[in-house]
Amino acid sequence: MGSPITFSGFNNIDFTSVLNAIMTQESRPLTALQTQQRSLQATDSNYATLATKLGTLQSAASSLASSTGLLTHAVTVSDTTALSATATSSAIEGRYEVKVTELARAQTTKSLSTAPDADTTIVATGGDPGHAPARATYEKAGFTGCPQVWYAKLLA
Repeated sequence: MGSPITFSGFNNIDFTSVLNAIMTQESRPLTALQTQQRSLQATDSNYATLATKLGTLQSAASSLASSTGLLTHAVTVSDTTALSATATSSAIEGRYEVKVTELARAQTTKSLSTAPDADTTIVATGGDPGHAPARATYEKAGFTGCPQVWYAKLLA
């Protein structure tokens, strides 16, 4: 540092100390502003972190709003040798219990005509709400529903 500042008649006064004290006093507003700036930068950083987390939350909430991921249908079959089942998105919610009491037997149909009818095919499904998807599929394929009554009796 250079030589100390002196004024004639003031030789016992340390002007360097006086100037340092004045500079310290006058820089207090600047120091306060710098402290406030650091505080605001930290707050800004916290808000940026909050915005990122809110964006993540919004994305997760949007995923939950879509029923695709929540409403899945599942099928459990205890004996896959006797029954198989598949759940689709149009399945009706509920618990269904199927009891197989007898395995299917071969069926023979007798016709009065000697020539087979190559122009007609018959398919069958249940009339209950659980079979509505199957009926819709048949109708979409061009089949026409025919009202019928079937009776069954166990001959045991």
